[in-house]
Amino acid sequence: MSDNSTLPATGDVIATDDIGGVNYQRIKLIHGSDGVNDGDVSGDNPLPTQATRTDNLLEMLQRIVKLLESNAVVDGAQRQRVSLDNIPAGVTLPTVTTVGTVTTVTTVSTVSAVTNMVANAGMDREQHINVAKNVYANAIRSNLTFA
Repeated sequence: MSDNSTLPATGDVIATDDIGGVNYQRIKLIHGSDGVNDGDVSGDNPLPTQATRTDNLLEMLQRIVKLLESNAVVDGAQRQRVSLDNIPAGVTLPTVTTVGTVTTVTTVSTVSAVTNMVANAGMDREQHINVAKNVYANAIRSNLTFA
């Protein structure tokens, strides 16, 4: 059968779709509140839909992921930055390879070895050596007596 039908009273041709010998009328959707035509449904004017529960959950999950991204701060070598706020007594920390800035350390009881120190008290290795030489020389000078 053909996909169009003619209305008997007026002779107008309407669009139909023949599915298994039955003509189903084709219609063109418009939307808007009662008595208002907000336009034909198209790619530029899509049919509004109510968000489903799944849509809202997905949006919330995306927001949570975005919020947690700020906690996942990594450096150029893709290393995770970790903040140590308060370490209770008796807790042993594993080896720490890189520390950017430590604001306050109350007590360090034992340091086994320091393999590479760039600066201590704002001075590099050479500056510490020069201070030690001056202290040694001043100690010797202070004990010299001339008769």
